[in-house]
Amino acid sequence: MAKVPKEKADRSRMDKIGRLTEEATVYLERNEGRYKEILSDIVLTLEQLSAGDGRTVQGRVKSSKSLREKILRKGYYTKYDKGEDIIDELPDLIGVRIQCLLNRDERRAYENLWDKKTKQDAAGYAIYRTKRGSEIALLLRNQPEKQKNGNDIYRIEGKYYPDSTQNNAVHFELQIKSMVHLFWGELEHSMFYKNYDSFVSQKVLAQSMDNILAELELIDKEMDGLKNHFSRSRADRINEFKSVCISVIQNEYQDKFDKLYGCQIDLRPAYWLIVQMNFNRILMEEDAALRLSKMIQQCKKMNLEEAQRMAQEKLEIGRISPENKSCAEWLDELIKRNIYWEAFFCIYSTIKQEDEFHYGDWVGDIAMRLQRLVILNEFTEDFTVEDSAAEEFKQKILLALILGSGGKPEYFMDERRLHFLQEKISEALRGSVFEKYVKGCGQEQFNHKEALESVFLWTGCLIDFHVNGCFVYKKMEELKMCMDKENIFPADIEWEQTLESFCGAERLTGQAAEKLYQKLCVWESEGKESDYQ
Repeated sequence: MAKVPKEKADRSRMDKIGRLTEEATVYLERNEGRYKEILSDIVLTLEQLSAGDGRTVQGRVKSSKSLREKILRKGYYTKYDKGEDIIDELPDLIGVRIQCLLNRDERRAYENLWDKKTKQDAAGYAIYRTKRGSEIALLLRNQPEKQKNGNDIYRIEGKYYPDSTQNNAVHFELQIKSMVHLFWGELEHSMFYKNYDSFVSQKVLAQSMDNILAELELIDKEMDGLKNHFSRSRADRINEFKSVCISVIQNEYQDKFDKLYGCQIDLRPAYWLIVQMNFNRILMEEDAALRLSKMIQQCKKMNLEEAQRMAQEKLEIGRISPENKSCAEWLDELIKRNIYWEAFFCIYSTIKQEDEFHYGDWVGDIAMRLQRLVILNEFTEDFTVEDSAAEEFKQKILLALILGSGGKPEYFMDERRLHFLQEKISEALRGSVFEKYVKGCGQEQFNHKEALESVFLWTGCLIDFHVNGCFVYKKMEELKMCMDKENIFPADIEWEQTLESFCGAERLTGQAAEKLYQKLCVWESEGKESDYQ
């Protein structure tokens, strides 16, 4: 058999390429409207799947201008004899892109597609129903792909079925790209694949592109950090200011306290409580920033020795308002015998720097602010009545909550525990106890002072149980004496049996303590259990 001359063979090949290109172009242009409708359906479906995630979906139908180059580069002229067959089998006839902001969002978008699939067919394609009643199939396996340049890309094979019969599939390609990867990909494409006019060393070009990618990924990390910052709640962002403030106080004070006390000591609970007091009820970031700035300036002017000498002064009760008296006396005792509270006082007084303040003024101010802490003052709807009786009632419970710390500053750091205690106290007080107190205040014979004291002692006993798992004999005896005078609680406690159950011990624990807790918290009225047990 005679060989076909090379020139003739080349001419025949080019003729075939030309013919296939012409046929494919005509077929593509004739069906362009249909492909655009399909593209629109795919984009709409993917937008709905990505709704609320900050992603955009874009797409295009392949232009006829790039067909010839594709036929040559991929060798389609050796695989097909008809131009329309090339179009029908072209894997990226339709190109769709899910565009994300950050690199890490690519994985989330990919996983989202997995999560929202309607079903999965035998070939492993994830199936989705479109608004038009058609189906989209995505081959989600083995993603991301590794590119020739060594970088990952989410490039997913897709099929569009006009109906549920899964016949006459139209092929499309889905890519998931971040802003950085999109920019770099476009740049690489233009440099490597579209730059035919000059030749640059592939090694040099590849190194340059790697350097550009590294810079872009740094930008992505910065954008990620900014997004995390602005996506946080206002409370979280204010907590960031608090954290910075704690660090500032620690840096300024820790070494000086170590020298003052002659050893290293962990004062973080004191630092934390200082910051909580100073940032209490601050709701705006601007205010938090101003407060931080002010505290930084104040920390530079401290005089710990003078503050420590002041802490040893005698408390003048006459300088303390009546509502803060009990808390102030408790603080005074702690400041004089507890090194953590002494340190707390020293920091607080030096930061505030009120020259006209004396020791009693400082203790009274701290007592007031401690009772105003948000974390200690978040009872639900139990005290909605805005009158003096309600305020007194609430204040006694709040004081019991504060004094329940046992003198440990870290007690105030455990917000979960404090909220738990508040919930338990609220559950027990909800309803008749408070109502009985409010009604009693209007009666001449009602001793509201004794009633408040019983509420205070009762609350303290509940805190003992939940914090330490026990009841203290002395406190229970005090509670009995107070309730004997003015008992606002609906239930009668069998005090003789209750006190005998201690059996000479200082504390009551275990099952006996649990039974007593039930008696203190589950009321009975007129022989019937109440609704709020």
